[in-house]
Amino acid sequence: MVQVMIRLQNHGLKNHPYWWIVVQPKSKCLKGRIIEKVGLWIPRRTNTVDRAVIFNKYKLRYWLSVNRNFQDKQ
Repeated sequence: MVQVMIRLQNHGLKNHPYWWIVVQPKSKCLKGRIIEKVGLWIPRRTNTVDRAVIFNKYKLRYWLSVNRNFQDKQ
């Protein structure tokens, strides 16, 4: 079985960042292939969205039960 990591993947525009919470193979780079997108983190308040962490708890619970490795944003 391939070892996987739950990572933050940077997206967005200048001064309007947001991060995807993704599951990736451990050997891939941050912008590489993802297995599944499990959530979204919006750190700044905008006109349409307040600060938020949005995730699918069932997908996240599954990946946590399979592999408990995390990686901080690089």
